Amino acid sequence: MINDTILLQAMSLTDTGLWIAYGEVFSIRADDQEKLTAEIVKSLANSIEDVPHPPQSQWKDVQRPILEAAGVKTWAALGKKAKSVGIESEANKVSMVPTANFRNHGGEGWEQSAVHCSLDDADLGSKLLEAFQHAS
Repeated sequence: MINDTILLQAMSLTDTGLWIAYGEVFSIRADDQEKLTAEIVKSLANSIEDVPHPPQSQWKDVQRPILEAAGVKTWAALGKKAKSVGIESEANKVSMVPTANFRNHGGEGWEQSAVHCSLDDADLGSKLLEAFQHAS
């Protein structure tokens, strides 16, 4: 989240077991709950497995979409502007895990403040905003 905008991008599992940012970045105003809910579902659907592991020379290409959507050039700049919540889905269950200290190299998940709901919950957007209240 940067100011009142939520940026969503799927994370996909490479064939070497590393999770990487993957695919389209969705940019949604935080006050557009209906669109936010729909884009959360789309973003989760875009998370796939067995993506080819990118060579070191392509890391900037992996990072570029989220950096451009955020209007920054580096991860350090993103960390200074944004709060982060990881969204995980298994079967029909969704966990939204706020990140503590995102500025510090991406921070760490704060499981004790996670928000849990079902994938078909019509209030996914508001649940995400609730999780962001605990992110730093």
